[in-house]
Amino acid sequence: MDVSGLDPSFPLGNGAFAWCLLNEGHYADARVQAVRAISAGAEIKAMRRIIQIVDSVTAARSGGQAVGPSALRHGLGKLPDSMQKTAR
Repeated sequence: MDVSGLDPSFPLGNGAFAWCLLNEGHYADARVQAVRAISAGAEIKAMRRIIQIVDSVTAARSGGQAVGPSALRHGLGKLPDSMQKTAR
């Protein structure tokens, strides 16, 4: 995915993009973007959550414990509070 248009000095935008990718099911891209967002200064706890979810989905797809759609969507309906306050 081409992210050359993202400003690396805008951590909120980089983090929100990672959440967007996750919510749209682009798991590998979401993981890469979450790591980039951490480098840009995004909230580490939220970005680690994205990485954790992606790793869980990847494990489930490779024969690990099944993860149902409701479990994947739990907690993904909104941005982290710190991002919501700034995004308004």
